[in-house]
Amino acid sequence: MKKLAFAIVLLIVASLFITACGGKTELTPVAEEEAAETEETEEKTVELPSPPPAPGEEKPVEAEEPAEEKKVKDVPEDAGMESVTGESVVDINTGCHDPEVKELLDKAEKTKQLRYLMRKPPYFREESEVYVKDSKMKIILPEASKFTRGEYFNAVYLDTDTKEAIAYCEDRVRCDDLNKPFDVEYDDYYVFTPMDWAKMLGCGDKTGTETMFNRNTAVVEYKEDGKTNIMNLYDYYGVAAQVVKDVDAKDPKMWTFEVLSNSVTEEDVVHQTME
Repeated sequence: MKKLAFAIVLLIVASLFITACGGKTELTPVAEEEAAETEETEEKTVELPSPPPAPGEEKPVEAEEPAEEKKVKDVPEDAGMESVTGESVVDINTGCHDPEVKELLDKAEKTKQLRYLMRKPPYFREESEVYVKDSKMKIILPEASKFTRGEYFNAVYLDTDTKEAIAYCEDRVRCDDLNKPFDVEYDDYYVFTPMDWAKMLGCGDKTGTETMFNRNTAVVEYKEDGKTNIMNLYDYYGVAAQVVKDVDAKDPKMWTFEVLSNSVTEEDVVHQTME
């Protein structure tokens, strides 16, 4: 009996010991931190994109302006041949003539020879006869030129390419030696030709028509240094028939070119030995 009772007591003690071992195990502080980190890693939140703005609150997208459509500062109307706009230089004289004027200037470009009577400042009453053929010119000076026998000359030959000039006395009544050359300065005698004036015409507009020297001309108005000028261009040749500088001045300067012929020979512009 004592043995049986002792066996029952041992069985009860063993049962209690097994129950105690199957309970919740306490975690050390280190184990608790590791478990927390594991749970934090597993429970990462996923950020959703922000909802779109309400209608009317959307920020407009500013499209970049195409390079070819970028604005350029306006060129002033009274600008000269070249005007600076931003960082580029614009030649506003290109294509600035009205179509009728441009057509006349195209004719002037093709005119290479001409014979005409010229009057110029300051003695507008004096008249010179001029021959032009390509780069050669001959100017027969006005009769009013000072006459001194042996020192007088009345014809000046010029070469616009070499910028050389030489003069002769070709008046058979006044001159003793028709073949004596006189050294003269090119710049003292060279004058703009009707073709030169046409090439120098600024941006012009045709404002009317006039008859000059029994020929039809177009009246062209243009600006230069803020002043108004007028140039008459021959309808047939396209070159200048008349130039008036600063028409609003008290005494405007004037040049006229009366065309006599558009046929000029080599002999006309080169001195010919005379007997």
